[in-house]
Parts: sequence; C-alpha cells; structure tokens
Amino acid sequence: AAGVLVIPGPRGRLLDDGERLAARAHAGHDSAIVGGRAVSVWVSREGYGFDRRANGAWQPISEKPLRVARWADDVRPVIASSEGRDRVIFDSTGLANAPFDVQLRRGGDASVTIKFGADGTVTIGG
Repeated sequence: AAGVLVIPGPRGRLLDDGERLAARAHAGHDSAIVGGRAVSVWVSREGYGFDRRANGAWQPISEKPLRVARWADDVRPVIASSEGRDRVIFDSTGLANAPFDVQLRRGGDASVTIKFGADGTVTIGG
C-alpha cells in the first residue's frame, strides 16, 4: 500500500478564500431580495462582513453565513478606498450599486479576483 500526501499550493488555498467570500456574497444578495431591503458587503484589510439597511442606517448582520469573517494571516485584499474599507450594496431587487472587484493576494504572485457585477452577479476570476 502507498499513501500520497497532497499539499495544496498557495493559489488553491487563496481560491478557497475567494470562493467563501463569493458564496457569502450570494447569500447577502439573496437576503436583500427576500428581506426587501438593501444589504451591503464590505471588505477591509482585516476581513469582510455584511450590513442591512434598517431605520435609515447600516446595521451589522450577525446571523450565519453573513457574520463578520477574518482573512487568514497571509491573505491581503487590495483596498481602493482611502478609508480602508470598500463596499458594494445590493438593493431590494438584487442589483448592485456599481460594479466592484475584490482582489485577494497571497505571497508574491498568487491572486484571485471576486467580481461583483452591477446586475448582482458574483463571479471568481484569476
């Protein structure tokens, strides 16, 4: 008998992080439609989370799967905002307020991009 140890490369693990964000973003999108109120996805250097618009203000969502998630120690998102947090908003019809890309990086050359379309789609690219 022989055993084989397979260790995923850094890009594979980074892709897992991107897929988790995309899956949770899909859940946020669906929550906006079902709940009939806007849901935002925010991304910072430390992690990402979801807020729901209620009573004229953004309220953090604490239920699974939309609670705050932290990046692994070696994951670095590219943040465009000078405030250190980027945000995309899904309205009650599921449309996003603007196209939005989140690039995740690990190490020198591993990267993955999560693309939020204005039509509410969420896809993963290289």
